[in-house]
Amino acid sequence: MSHVSRLLLLALLLCVARSAGAQTGTAATTPVAEPVSGVIVVDASTSADSLSGADGKRFREAFARFAQASGGRDEFTVVEVSTYASVSLDRTEDAAEVSKKLSRLFSSREPAATSLFDGCALALKKAAQGKYERRFILVLSDGVDTVSELSLKEVEKLLKEGGVKLFAIEVESRDRVGNFDGGFRALEALAKASGGAAYRQKKKGEFDPILSSIREALRR
Repeated sequence: MSHVSRLLLLALLLCVARSAGAQTGTAATTPVAEPVSGVIVVDASTSADSLSGADGKRFREAFARFAQASGGRDEFTVVEVSTYASVSLDRTEDAAEVSKKLSRLFSSREPAATSLFDGCALALKKAAQGKYERRFILVLSDGVDTVSELSLKEVEKLLKEGGVKLFAIEVESRDRVGNFDGGFRALEALAKASGGAAYRQKKKGEFDPILSSIREALRR
């Protein structure tokens, strides 16, 4: 083999090696989100029952994709809000278990009072116990509170001091026509106090863009 041929062969081998290295680097740097500790607050009243049907299934599917973003390492707690606020599922990294619990809560609606503000305060307490540094609260509610011991202003103060972002997705009654601005304003106030955000669905059952926005906010 001539000297020129050897040089050409060496150059070809170098190009192949660089190409393989670039492909390997691309695969190795596929972004995986940092794990987070989240508390999901579910308004179980009949005034927020749109999740009891197809919308609930869509939310659980979107939630599964949200959990996959961190490689299944996220930690979740579920708080149920009706006449009283209570922990329905405490600190698990099993997203399937969370989805199963959400399915039960979405389908078992009862005509009862709503202690939403107390539920947010309980969620803040549970989030503060999270194992990961990045912590958040996700509220699924129409924003209407009827029996909480704590007032909206008191919970706003707790959130300002708590260092945990609250995000809220407005959930309505299937029978209601249009949005209830008073409830949404309460959700906005809670979210603003914590540095989070409140969302109205642009299209019913479209949860992926909202959860993606929350994941991005938690990266900051």
